[in-house]
Amino acid sequence: MGGTSFLVEVEPHVSVDPPLAPGETLLLCSDGLTDMVLNQVIDDSLRNTKTPLQSARKLVAKAFAAGARDNISLIVARRSDARNVP
Repeated sequence: MGGTSFLVEVEPHVSVDPPLAPGETLLLCSDGLTDMVLNQVIDDSLRNTKTPLQSARKLVAKAFAAGARDNISLIVARRSDARNVP
C-alpha cells in the first residue's frame, strides 16, 4: 500500500516563518492515520491532550480502533512557553 509507481516530482516548501505560537501543535503523519481517523477527531485529540505523547497515544489508539489497514507513523510537536517550564 502507499507510494506510487509513477515518477512524481516533489517540490518541498520549508519555512521557519512564522514560528509556532506558544502552545501551538504540529502534527506530521502518514495516511495510516488520516485514512482511518476523521480530521475533526484528530483536531479534537490534539486540542484536548496535555502533552504530545498523550496526543500520539490517543491518535494511534483511534486508528487501531478504526481498523488500522496501513502503517501508522506520526510525530506530534508542541511549542512550550519557556516562561512556564520549570
